[in-house]
Amino acid sequence: MRAVEHIDASRISAGSPLAETAARITELDKYRSFHVGIPEGEGWMRSTQLTDVGFASAWFQRVAEKIGDRRFAGAAVSRSYVSSVVLTWGFPVFAEARLPLCSFQGAALRLGDRNRVVAVAVEDERVAVLDGDPAAGRPGTVILKSRDELWDSLVEKLLAVGPLLEVVHQVSGLGWPALWGEVADQIASSALWLAQLYERDRWAAWQDGMNVIDRLAAREPRLKVRPRPFPVRWSGGEELHMVRGTCCLHYRKGKATHSGEELYCVSCPIRSDDWRAERLRAQLEGEASR
Repeated sequence: MRAVEHIDASRISAGSPLAETAARITELDKYRSFHVGIPEGEGWMRSTQLTDVGFASAWFQRVAEKIGDRRFAGAAVSRSYVSSVVLTWGFPVFAEARLPLCSFQGAALRLGDRNRVVAVAVEDERVAVLDGDPAAGRPGTVILKSRDELWDSLVEKLLAVGPLLEVVHQVSGLGWPALWGEVADQIASSALWLAQLYERDRWAAWQDGMNVIDRLAAREPRLKVRPRPFPVRWSGGEELHMVRGTCCLHYRKGKATHSGEELYCVSCPIRSDDWRAERLRAQLEGEASR
């Protein structure tokens, strides 16, 4: 892995609107972190490295040999490739309606132990905000007139995933419905996840995700498979979850790596809704009783 050029985070204004949003996301999300200014340290790489076919092929082969399943490997690599884009531009928008204006060339990421994206960074603190945002008019901000303009602008950034999917398709043979379906699934799941973290209405968040997916599908005809909402009634009320449009193929690992591990995700599209509702309801009741 090539060393990433370090952009000193201390040169980024600590009070910049995008840095403030990044700090709040990082504080709330225990699985991922967001940075303005590219941090020092091992594991960071430019997002552009993902366009290197040799890099992607080696990654795919490592996973395929470890698991013994090429379809699983293709899905695993595509998930991280898509995350590199959705986390960088989608997360700040779904969190606080703030869109990083950094180019794809100015973004970086860090992979965790299981080759999942655990951190993203942008070297540019410029950000687009809605008219009425407290940060509107501050240095480095561009004002958008409406949420429609925000969704359109986000889609322009998300289209950077196209060349990455071309690479994954080339090295793994994974089909276009699965690749673009992964993009739609991550957009919707990100909108719901940020709504949960920020304690906001999840149905409204779901509609935000659909607004983005609709616009992306209008630009990319290969995006045909979409997730669907899945509300769960339990003793505490209703909780909105989703069913993925595409299967992550986690079950193809073949065996659990630890006691109690479920090989099928609760969002799995190939399992029944009755199975899904039972597990989600038990999960919600269990968390409430702790």
